[in-house]
This record gives sequence, C-alpha cells and structure tokens, in this order.
Amino acid sequence: VSDDKRMAIDTAASAFERYGTLVNYRRILEAGNVEGASEVAVIGNEKEVEAQLKAFADAGATDFIASIFPVGTDQEGSKRRSQDLLRELVGKINV
Repeated sequence: VSDDKRMAIDTAASAFERYGTLVNYRRILEAGNVEGASEVAVIGNEKEVEAQLKAFADAGATDFIASIFPVGTDQEGSKRRSQDLLRELVGKINV
C-alpha cells in the first residue's frame, strides 16, 4: 500500500527481480505477456489495493497470499499500512 505508485513499482521490480530468472515463474510471466513481477504486483493506495483484490476474487481466485514489500523511507510505517489494510479486509473479500 503506497500513495507513490512509481516508487512502489520500482521497489517491486527490485524486490521481485529474481523471479523473472526462475524458469517456472518466467513461464507464468510470459503467459501473462508481462516482463516482470512488478507488472502484476498489487500496488496503490488502500482503495486501489482493495479494488484489485476484489477483482481477483470476482475473477475466481480462491486463495490469496500477500508478500508485503515496504516502500519509501518509513519502512515500518509502510509495512504496517499494508498489514492494517489486509487485516481490515479479512472476511470482506471472498477469495
């Protein structure tokens, strides 16, 4: 969860860069016609992240596992913001 999308995308690209080099993940990214994990990461403010997660549920997702990556200079605050939103959404989104 971040208000700075560009920074969040750059952070995700760096944090998940390794996945693009792994054969099975590379196949998944290619199937989705994307270059890297940052292109499929759930990024945005609280409302945007909630909407993206609801879209996954509406598309038929039945499981969700979060991998939180802190963004910006306040790493703990960033992490806490994401955790707070995920706690708030438990039971509200049917995945």
